[in-house]
Amino acid sequence: MNRSPFAPEVIRSVCDHMDDPTLLSMALTSKDFLEPALDTLWRDLTSFKPLLSCLPDVNDLWITEEFAPPIETEDLIEVLYPRRAITQKDIGRYLTFYAARIRRFRPYMYCGINLSVEALQALQLASGGKPGVLSPLLREFSWPSPDVVSTLLGEDAKRQLSPCMSLFLGDSLTTIDFEVPPDLPLHAGSLDQALSRHPRLKRISIGDTSESGMDRIFIESCIASSPLEYLERISLPFVTAPMIQHLALRPQLKNLEIVGKSTTDIPSLPTITGSATINGFFPNLRSITISRTSLSTLQDLLRCIPSANTITDVICGPTGNLATSDIQGVIKAISARFNPSTLTNLEFSLDPKRVVSAVVEEPLEGNTSSDVDISPLFGFSELRNLNLRLKDTICLTPTEIAAIPVAFPKIRILTLGSNTRDFRPPRLDHTHFISLLQNCPSLTGLRLFFDTSGMTGEVVTGAPFQLITLEVGNSPIYSPSRVLSFMKANLPDLDSVGGPAYAVHNHNPRIFYRRWKWVDEQLRAGPSASS
Repeated sequence: MNRSPFAPEVIRSVCDHMDDPTLLSMALTSKDFLEPALDTLWRDLTSFKPLLSCLPDVNDLWITEEFAPPIETEDLIEVLYPRRAITQKDIGRYLTFYAARIRRFRPYMYCGINLSVEALQALQLASGGKPGVLSPLLREFSWPSPDVVSTLLGEDAKRQLSPCMSLFLGDSLTTIDFEVPPDLPLHAGSLDQALSRHPRLKRISIGDTSESGMDRIFIESCIASSPLEYLERISLPFVTAPMIQHLALRPQLKNLEIVGKSTTDIPSLPTITGSATINGFFPNLRSITISRTSLSTLQDLLRCIPSANTITDVICGPTGNLATSDIQGVIKAISARFNPSTLTNLEFSLDPKRVVSAVVEEPLEGNTSSDVDISPLFGFSELRNLNLRLKDTICLTPTEIAAIPVAFPKIRILTLGSNTRDFRPPRLDHTHFISLLQNCPSLTGLRLFFDTSGMTGEVVTGAPFQLITLEVGNSPIYSPSRVLSFMKANLPDLDSVGGPAYAVHNHNPRIFYRRWKWVDEQLRAGPSASS
């Protein structure tokens, strides 16, 4: 092998941008390339295959069973069982040269090769069984859901596999991602051990995809009793008062995510008392996400936020068919709880799976009295992204649209309203749209409901504007060719226009849908489309 003239940091940077086949070739080219290329190849693993490639021939060591996966698009799944006892000599090459290179392990079991419980136990015996022996410097770990294990390897594996996760968890672990189903003592015990043995964890993600629910008592116990002094980010499927009271005092916590299941409501959070009112509550929190929870849970959590916070990002999305008064209440709570001098990103959307059904017929009598008032948010002058996707189109008045550039002088993304199936006449026209572009120079993404009937192809004052994406919902459009001409003359960077996100399931779609679709197709096709 020849020596390389490049500095080691340059070689490592180059390796970071190469695919696996190129890295393998690079490793065989020069001694200077070998270690950096191997480090990159082994840094992030999504299967057991690299480990197995370092062991003796598969026919000598393993018995292989093949079966079709539950996902039709995947290849056959192979499950390995030990043919004989695995020795220290068998695994020595892997432990010596490769195990310490792994930084992230996320086994995806739906494709490739999987290890049975017996196979992992055999590796455990051969390696001495010390925690983290198979990846001693691992930082990020994601263990497959027990339900996935059950589907692929059977019920016995579902109950017995989880204790083997300790083989990968060394002292360097900072991130762990897992799911908790009910009635699996070994799985729960393995997770409890993983949390208690790794007090320097910075990120924890607990998911819930089980159809039969989860062990809520276990999760509460794990979170509320673990020190978590270094915790920076946590994602949970639910919270209770003890969990919130404990998490709120974690000194390094920056990101809090409460993400429930869209199929079931999360019970209301019990009343928070005591430490909820002291000055040290959530001292370092920068981002909070509360989605797929009940409205009452969202409201309770918002009340836990101290007014003297430094939060920059807020994302909330309660489930259920909320009334306008409910939506207005959330907006009022947001305006009262968060800091106008720090908040830069605000997203408030309703779970579409719970609000909009597949087919909705327009009511005989239209309702124009259920408008949402966004003016309580006008105090957040640092906002760069305001995303309000609610159950109805936000039908702004000319006065409100004129106030937006003053209220949000730094706005880049402005999304107002959602795709509703009933038509409501807009209060804005193309002149208000143009005025918004002229007075919001940083705007690159916009969703607005306005009448386009007066649009022409002339260049307007202030153009060209830097808008990249535009969503118009049910905005009236009568001449798609004139609208397209306006877009090309004034919005040269615009790459798409989103119209009504639905089509009537027959041979005669709504005319607005057809017209906006034509405009979008012409924009995507490029300059030659309309020539």
